[in-house]
Amino acid sequence: SAYVIYGSASPATIDLERLRSEEGFRIDGADEGDYAGHSVSVAGDVNGDGRDDVIVGAYSADNNDRDYSGSAYVIYGSASPATIDLRNDLGSEEGFRIDGAAANDYAGYSVSVAGDVNGDGRDDVIFGAYGTDENGRPDSGSTYMIYVPEQEIVTDPACDDDPHSNDFAIFDLAIDTPDSLDQHPVPTVTGEFWALCATLPTW
Repeated sequence: SAYVIYGSASPATIDLERLRSEEGFRIDGADEGDYAGHSVSVAGDVNGDGRDDVIVGAYSADNNDRDYSGSAYVIYGSASPATIDLRNDLGSEEGFRIDGAAANDYAGYSVSVAGDVNGDGRDDVIFGAYGTDENGRPDSGSTYMIYVPEQEIVTDPACDDDPHSNDFAIFDLAIDTPDSLDQHPVPTVTGEFWALCATLPTW
């Protein structure tokens, strides 16, 4: 789990077992052995709503049947935050998930805000995947910069029967060309990555 603790004019010891809503909130890992919360960071204002967001790494997550591919979760700030269970798909108002490209990539082992790298007025995020094998170099590792432009939610009709086709976005780092999605053509993500079946943001 990861815990967001609010600043206070009169801080005191906090027992996380009894965390009150006025003190903060908890973000729980999706599955056994995900190690969500191993890395955490402020994410800046990713969605441009005037509130700071957070990013949580879960470097042992097995999404998309890729063992230990890892994931990172961007959680948006909210006027009325509550405990978030990452096992439940994040709604578009809550944030989004970024999935590692291949087994044993360990994406999300390190996470951080990157500032406004592309100059669009919104903060971007950066995270490490120390186990990647890009360019034929075993365990050479990679770092991913994710831009998050203003979102307009659209539905891909080809995904109507997909069990993951809810009002959320998943960035799948394993898919980098439209040829990989010839059965489910959908909008691009940052021009380089593509998304699987879901209700997707257009960029």
